[in-house]
Amino acid sequence: MILRGFFAIFFLLACSVLHGQNPNLEIGFGLGITKGGLLPNISSDHEVSEVISPQGSVRAKFRIGEKSAIGINIATIILGNRQNLSTPIITINGEADRLETRSALLAIDVLYRRYISDHWYVQGGPNVNYLAWSTGAAYLGDIRLFKLTETDVYNRWHAGATLSVGYTTKVDQSRKNAPWQVQVLWFIELKSSATINHAIKSIAGEESGRFGYVELSTGFTFGSIGTPTGRN
Repeated sequence: MILRGFFAIFFLLACSVLHGQNPNLEIGFGLGITKGGLLPNISSDHEVSEVISPQGSVRAKFRIGEKSAIGINIATIILGNRQNLSTPIITINGEADRLETRSALLAIDVLYRRYISDHWYVQGGPNVNYLAWSTGAAYLGDIRLFKLTETDVYNRWHAGATLSVGYTTKVDQSRKNAPWQVQVLWFIELKSSATINHAIKSIAGEESGRFGYVELSTGFTFGSIGTPTGRN
């Protein structure tokens, strides 16, 4: 359901670019890696680290001035934590020395972009994240003792903010006699994001965690050839 909506939005935006031939509008996709998870507000005697996972996104950007644009990014991300226990705990399947969690989110960023030069930009804005599922597991070494679904423990919706810096450049364009005049731009982007509301239902106040992550992604955007707003 989520993936169908994900690709339907990308298809509609692509049709808009090709049919409308609007030089201010670009659509694209990105792939990358994400490192992040639940950020606890309480100290722990155990070694806690965030996991690294693949990430995919679709995006649209509309230029509103020579140095500025607004955009929307829709991404699927997987966040998680790995906790190495200083003292093993007893589970129904034996002793465990490591706990791991995984949470899948659909993140929607609404962004304001400011161009520093023809290629470099910074952007930021609010985002909303929907938690699709979450799991927890216990391990002894590399042996998984059990895995369970923890989705009901978390709040489904999470508001947050994001900030990123990126580089983009044109790498190709269509032939002059092509029915649609389209240019292809490559980008690479470093992003940081965090939620502001509590992630876990069952823990109140400052003891509740929040999701946070950093992301490195690259991909391509497609736009009509022409003179964007502010560059007449």
